[in-house]
Amino acid sequence: MANRVFLLPLALTVTACVSVLPEPETPEALYRIDVPVGAPRLATDVLIREPEAPRIFAGQAIASEGPDGGLKLVSGIEWADRSTQLLQDALIDAFDANGAGMALSSAGLSQADQSLEWRVVDLHFSDGQATCKLVVSLHDTAARRVVARDTISASITSRGRNNGARMSALKEAATNCVGQTADFIAAAQDNALVSDAS
Repeated sequence: MANRVFLLPLALTVTACVSVLPEPETPEALYRIDVPVGAPRLATDVLIREPEAPRIFAGQAIASEGPDGGLKLVSGIEWADRSTQLLQDALIDAFDANGAGMALSSAGLSQADQSLEWRVVDLHFSDGQATCKLVVSLHDTAARRVVARDTISASITSRGRNNGARMSALKEAATNCVGQTADFIAAAQDNALVSDAS
C-alpha cells in the first residue's frame, strides 16, 4: 500500500513534466535537391557514399548567414531529408543509364572500380546569395590511389529576400554542384582510360 501511495505522486510529477515540453515545430515547406540535366555517361562503376559535412550543413536544417557573418538555422523551412543524403541521391541519378558503368550507393551492390570521396564545405544562403561548395576526389579502389581531385562551387543570386526565393537559389546552387561533380567523375574516368591506353 505504501508503495502505491509513493508511486502516485511520482507518476503525476512525470506526467506534469512531459506536458510542459514544447511541441516540435512543423516546417512550412520541405525542399529537395533536383537531379541536374545533361546526364554524362560513366565508363566504369563508381561507388558514391553520402558526403561528409559539418553538422550545421549535414542535417535537415537550413543555414543562413546573418549580417554579422554568423550562421544560424532558419525556422519554418527544412530539407526533405538530410542534405547529405539528398546530394548523394541526386548524384547517383545524375548519370546516363546507358553508360558502361553505374553509380552505386552501397559497396555490397558491386565491386566498383572507383569510389568518390566528397565533403560539403558550404551549403547556406545569405540575403542575396546562395552558396554550395564541395571538395571531391575520385579514387581507384584496387590501386588505392587518387585518380583526380577538385573543388567545386556554385553561387546563385536570389531573386528575392523571402525564404522561398532564397531556397530556390540554394536548391539551384546545390543542383549545380551535383552536375559539376557528375561531369568531374565522367571526365576523370575518360582521362584515366586514355592514360591506361597510352
